[in-house]
Amino acid sequence: MLTSEWLVGRTLFEVERLDSCVWRFRFGPDAEVGSECPWRIIRDGGIALSSVDHGQQYVLLMPGLAWHLTRLPTGNQAAVLTATGRDSLTAVEVQSVVDLLRAASLEQEAYVLESPRADLQQ
Repeated sequence: MLTSEWLVGRTLFEVERLDSCVWRFRFGPDAEVGSECPWRIIRDGGIALSSVDHGQQYVLLMPGLAWHLTRLPTGNQAAVLTATGRDSLTAVEVQSVVDLLRAASLEQEAYVLESPRADLQQ
């Protein structure tokens, strides 16, 4: 029987794509694992990398954030998600940013999204 106990606590040094669904994970010169199925690497409680992301970064929404995003006009959601992740905004801050954006001109939107926390403090 093969167990994965030897893998616990090891540092992942390299992920190599061999084919569309075949991957190799190197944990040092003497340890590697192959995969012929979908996989995900979890870091800091979220998906950092997966077999099907093609280099994209995932964003796991905090509770309540999705609801706030639905209040925005179509097209602004991605910009708010980017600002949320970049500036580590709290749910309360996101709610305030959404409130500001709903009443903002295009010029004001750009300013709010560039530095949301600074704009909230004014």
